[in-house]
Amino acid sequence: MAANPTFEHVLIQEIRYQDKPLDLSWLIEAVYIETLDLSGPKLILKLNDREAIFRDDLGIRPFETLTVTLADPYRRDELDTIEHFVILTMPMDAESVLTLNCLSEVIFQLKMPATQARFFVGEAPETVVKFLVNHTAINTSAFPAIEDYHLLPGMRPSRLLKQIARETAAVIHYQRQQ
Repeated sequence: MAANPTFEHVLIQEIRYQDKPLDLSWLIEAVYIETLDLSGPKLILKLNDREAIFRDDLGIRPFETLTVTLADPYRRDELDTIEHFVILTMPMDAESVLTLNCLSEVIFQLKMPATQARFFVGEAPETVVKFLVNHTAINTSAFPAIEDYHLLPGMRPSRLLKQIARETAAVIHYQRQQ
């Protein structure tokens, strides 16, 4: 008698698309990448999509959001985290494996070009950082310098944050549970 295996993934506990859970039995591989800059977190999901369920039936498209529950296998309930990822690309290979290349929604928003100018004249870098990432908690040390910074139309806020990090010898990154 064959047992029906239950699928338990160590990293990915749940993936939701438009508030509906996706069947994790289609998940082949998941890679979560944390970075110490503003290029991540990234999530790469490889799904078996021979029947075109994800593309056709569910209608998953680039620039839509997935809600992903990530788990720490060693502390289980203590460190589970819910993150939102924007699908950037979704190539399909010859074996019908759909790869979802995703970026954290917070970082995705920081990479969207500004629609209007914002000038920070004589302000501390931490004030500028708090303005640009007002949707998340910030853990900063006091910066002794007062500078002028400009966010021009079409400029990405992430570019200004990188400039601040470079000029103040700081590290600006996003981490889970912010």
